[in-house]
Amino acid sequence: MAAIHDHPEDHSCRASVSETSPLLGENVPADSPDRHNSNNGNDDDDDDLTRASSTKRWAAPSRHTVAFGVLAVILISLTVTLPIVYLVVIPHRLCKALSGSSPQLQEAHLIAINNDSITLRVRALAHNDDIPPVQVTMQPTLFALMTVNPHNRNPLTVGSLQFPGLVIPRGTVDVPIDFTSDVKHLNVPFITSFVKGLMGKQTPTTALPPQRFWMQASPMMSLHNIGAWVVPMENTMVFDKDAISAPDASNMNITVVAKELTPVSALQFKLFANMSFDNPLPVSFAAQHISVLFSVFYDGTRIVDMTIPPTTHLVLGHNTNATIAGLTHPDGLPKLMHLVGEYAAGNASVVQIKNVRLRYEKKREKLPWIETIIRDIDFEVHVPGASEEDDDGALVVVPFWIQPLTSLLPAAHRARKVIKNAHRLARRAGFVV
Repeated sequence: MAAIHDHPEDHSCRASVSETSPLLGENVPADSPDRHNSNNGNDDDDDDLTRASSTKRWAAPSRHTVAFGVLAVILISLTVTLPIVYLVVIPHRLCKALSGSSPQLQEAHLIAINNDSITLRVRALAHNDDIPPVQVTMQPTLFALMTVNPHNRNPLTVGSLQFPGLVIPRGTVDVPIDFTSDVKHLNVPFITSFVKGLMGKQTPTTALPPQRFWMQASPMMSLHNIGAWVVPMENTMVFDKDAISAPDASNMNITVVAKELTPVSALQFKLFANMSFDNPLPVSFAAQHISVLFSVFYDGTRIVDMTIPPTTHLVLGHNTNATIAGLTHPDGLPKLMHLVGEYAAGNASVVQIKNVRLRYEKKREKLPWIETIIRDIDFEVHVPGASEEDDDGALVVVPFWIQPLTSLLPAAHRARKVIKNAHRLARRAGFVV
């Protein structure tokens, strides 16, 4: 048994336990060689830790750390930039595009005049200075035509139009616009005042000053796969009557195709003229089944009542079969003959258009708002004297009823003599011409 206790393996096991006794909390004598060896070892370990710590403090960052830092910077930049682009830059560019150059009007076609609205078809071409990199869609929106109230300078709505929307494909430079809609919420009092100022005689109280108009809307604009924005827009224009001139009639090729003068009595005649002409404006209208009647005054005397038939319409370009009829007024015959004589002699004259009114065909809806606008229309028309072209059938800015009346006169070279005789006969009859 003693042999078993003295077995070398048991001593080595104890020695092993003894060496590790510090870890087990056993006391080791201070003068023990093992204690000194242990202290020296701890000092070396502290030096190693200090050197390792210093090495780690100044070591270059790893690739993962750099990548994470770059990613963090990018994310922060995007967090700041994207909202600015999304909420400021894109809406600003859309607003600039919408409020930029106005589309080129190709045709405004009046389809119908209704009791409280006007049905129009509009064709135009818009040019994109800023070509869209993606598909752009304008959702249906309401456009309002605004102006300034001349009395209190407050904004005033003239009318509104529902735009059906528009899709602009990616990369489109020229955008065709073609839609049909109703102009509603018409401000009849303002339109009446504006028309009177536009067509009436200009006096200090009725003169039409330059009028500012603007079209405003807030359409929803969508960029494909990016987002949508409500973009306020406003296009302004100033209407100055003095800066607008009538179309050059010499380019309209107005030609009297047929003319008739039918006696009704000794002092009254029926007039008829059929003409062709070129329309220089991008404006057209369909027949409205309404006759327009008006009276012509010369030197304060009513000389003829005119009628524009209900089949009258206007197309772009060349127009044919435009007709007008009239009936002379018996009491105005001397003045009428004087006017015709002035025209044939090559002298310019001025006539007044008054008493404009409507006559409806059967089952045609009445238009009281139109009647309100035209009720008090009174404007002047300048009649130039006859020229050599008139003998060939061409008509240059001459009221349509003048040409038929020239058939009361012989050939142009005898016109002056006949007029003098007519004046003499009128004096003998007691008329003052």
